[in-house]
Amino acid sequence: GLYWCPVQDSFSYQIHVLSTECTKRSILAEVARIFDPLGFLSPVTFFLKHILPLLWTQGLDWDDTPSTNIVDQWQHYKSELTSLAALRIPRLCFISNYVSLQLHGFGDASSIGYAACAYFRLQDSLNRVSTFLVCAKSKVAPLKSITLPRLELCAALLLSKLLQSILKAYSETTFSVYAWSDSSVTLAWIKAPPYRWKTFVANRVSQIQQIVSPEFWYHVSSEDNPADCSSRGMLPSKLLDFSLWWKGPAWLLLPSDLWPKTKILTDTRLDS
Repeated sequence: GLYWCPVQDSFSYQIHVLSTECTKRSILAEVARIFDPLGFLSPVTFFLKHILPLLWTQGLDWDDTPSTNIVDQWQHYKSELTSLAALRIPRLCFISNYVSLQLHGFGDASSIGYAACAYFRLQDSLNRVSTFLVCAKSKVAPLKSITLPRLELCAALLLSKLLQSILKAYSETTFSVYAWSDSSVTLAWIKAPPYRWKTFVANRVSQIQQIVSPEFWYHVSSEDNPADCSSRGMLPSKLLDFSLWWKGPAWLLLPSDLWPKTKILTDTRLDS
């Protein structure tokens, strides 16, 4: 569960040793115990989430032992879980006397799921820049097969809703908003009128455009996309010192004219 340390004014996690069993019942019980409302551990929790559909596809009873592959993943996860107790996440996201405040959101998808995360970028009067992870969210891909471009579009919609919730929570604060995706197809869909696409794409593009204007969407490389690890899952030991997740891409600390920019073409031949 998530804890607040008042002396350090930081968030931390209290870890309890999991059950030694590995059954459908014990896995579901342990996943239900996770309390991570802001999604700081999204890469880790997604690692568990993507196991759940596999338990159903194997047709297991509640106290049956899953396949060897799932058991091995579960045991590996448990062996590293206690390392999360070393995490200290600053609660305060605002530096004093900031002169510029930006909200940067990133979305990504893989064959097993999709995710979104958001960061504050603050600059003070001395041009010093700080970045903070605000919150994140991930979802497992449905069992019914969906193409990767469509999953990337679902990630963009998830990101839009995440940014909307942040803007609502900080309604009295002025932001510059940036939404980033590493999918050129998704960006081309978003930057075109919804009527040009088939129903699945058109409905989601329409929702996205109502929340985040197309002009605020930009392309980011997969290597610089922090949502990438949250759409695939990551073991606890790797997440601890993974700066891309906690701080966002390194170029966010640079002036905006040095950020990577890629022109996205709205090709009329794109098929949804």
